[in-house]
Amino acid sequence: MRLGLALLLLLITASGQQPLEALREQASQRVGTLRGQFQNELGLALRVFAEVPANDDHPALVKARAQLKPWVPAFAEQTFLAASTHAHPLVRERLLELLASTEARDALPAARKLVASGTGAGRVTAIQLVAMLGTTADGQILVAALGGTPPPGAPETAALIRALANLKTPEAPAQLKAHASHAAPEVRLAALESMARLRAQPREDLMQILRAIQDDADLSVRSGALAALVHFNENHDALRVLHEQVKGPDALMAEAALRALERVANKDTSRAYLLEAVSGALAIPFRERCARLMCKLGDPRGARLLAKGSRDAALAQPRDADLQLAAGEQLKVLGAHPDAIEFFKRALDLLTRGQKYRARVPWARTLALQGRFEDAWDKLKDDYKNLTGFADDPDFSDMRRDPKWAKLFSSDGD
Repeated sequence: MRLGLALLLLLITASGQQPLEALREQASQRVGTLRGQFQNELGLALRVFAEVPANDDHPALVKARAQLKPWVPAFAEQTFLAASTHAHPLVRERLLELLASTEARDALPAARKLVASGTGAGRVTAIQLVAMLGTTADGQILVAALGGTPPPGAPETAALIRALANLKTPEAPAQLKAHASHAAPEVRLAALESMARLRAQPREDLMQILRAIQDDADLSVRSGALAALVHFNENHDALRVLHEQVKGPDALMAEAALRALERVANKDTSRAYLLEAVSGALAIPFRERCARLMCKLGDPRGARLLAKGSRDAALAQPRDADLQLAAGEQLKVLGAHPDAIEFFKRALDLLTRGQKYRARVPWARTLALQGRFEDAWDKLKDDYKNLTGFADDPDFSDMRRDPKWAKLFSSDGD
C-alpha cells in the first residue's frame, strides 16, 4: 500500500507534458531503486543482528537499527518476511522489535495468513507480530489456529495463548484456563504467566497459580509461576509465598522469588526474609543480590554480614589504608553506601597528599550512585580537570545522563 502511494505521488509530482507511460516507467524505476536500497540496508542489518549477542548494545547494533528503521514502514511486509524465514531467533526478535516500534501494520495481512496456515518458527513469529500490532478482532484468528487440524505444536500454542492475553480478547480468559493443564510444560507456563498479566479474575487466577507453584511436576513451570506473582504485589498470600521461597533451599525457586521481590518487595516485611537468604547456603552472587535489595529497602544488615571479613580486618588495623579501602569497596558494591563512605573517609585521612585520590575516587563513585552529583564532583575536582577518564564507568551512569554534568564526561569538558 505504501509503495502504491509512493508510485502515485511520483506520477503526480512528475506530471507535465510527458506521456503517462513514461511517467509510470520513471516511477517504477524509482521504486525499484528504493527496493534495492532497502534490501542492501536489510542485508547489512541481518549480519549485525546475528553477530551481536543478546543484551548487548554494541555501537554496530545501534547503528544498524537506526539505518534500517526508516525503511521498515515502507517495506513492512518484506521486513516481516525476513523475520519469519530467518533461522536465527535473535534476528527474528530484533526485526520484530523494529516492526513493533514503527507500528508497521502493513505487515499484518501476511502475518495473519501465516498464523492461520503456517508452521514452526515462522508461525510463532507471525503470532508474536499479531500480538504486538493486532486488535481484539484477531482473537477469532488465534482461537481458530488453536483448534486447527493438526493441532499446533507446543511453541505455537504457547505463542497463541500469550497473544490472546496480550490483545485482551474476549476469548482469552477461557483459553488460558483451558491450557493451564496442557500436557506441555511451556504451554502451562505461558497460560499461568498470561493469567497473571491479564488478571481477568484476580482471586481465582491467583489460586490457580499458587496451586501450580506447589504441585506442578515441572520445576520450570513452578519457578515461572512463582516469578509471575509480581503481578499480585498487593496480595499478602502472593508476598508470603515469595518470602518463603526466597529463603528456601531450591536455587531455581529462590532465584525466581528474588526476581519478583526485586520489583515488589515490601520495605516493612521483606527485609527479615531477605536477611535469612543472605545468611543461607545458596551461591554468593544470589546472596549479594539479596543484600543489595535490602539496602534499597533501607536495611544494610545483609551487606554488613557479607562484608564482615573485610570490615573486621579494617577495624582490627585502623592505620592500614588499603584495608579501609577494601572494606569500603565491598560495602559499596553491596549497596551499603553510607557504610562504604565511612571507610573511604578513614582511608582518606591515612593516605599521603599524592595518594588521596585513591579514596576520593571510590567515595565519589558512591556519592554518584546515591544521586549526589554535586558532592561527587566536589570529591574529584582537585584531581581531575574533567571526567573523561570515567566516561565508561558504570557508577557514573546516572551522572553522565544529567545535562548539568554530561559535559564533564566529554572530551571538550572543562
